[in-house]
Amino acid sequence: MDEPVAVWGFTLSGHDGDVVLKMHATMGPAMSPPRASAAKDPENAEMIISKRLHQWSKNMTATVEGIKSLCEQ
Repeated sequence: MDEPVAVWGFTLSGHDGDVVLKMHATMGPAMSPPRASAAKDPENAEMIISKRLHQWSKNMTATVEGIKSLCEQ
C-alpha cells in the first residue's frame, strides 16, 4: 500500500511539573476496509463507520493508557 489508511501521532509538553501527552489521528488518505465497505453498502454506512470509530477510540485509549503505565513504572 502506497498511502496509509491512517496516521497517528503524539505531542508531549510540560505543564505544572507534569508531562502532557496528546494523541492525534487522521484517517486517510488511502481508503480503509471499513470505508470501502461503507461505500459498497450505503444503507449500512453509518453503522459501519460508527463501529470503526468506536474501535479507533478503544485502540487510542489503550495506547495512551499503555504509554502512561510505562512512564509510571
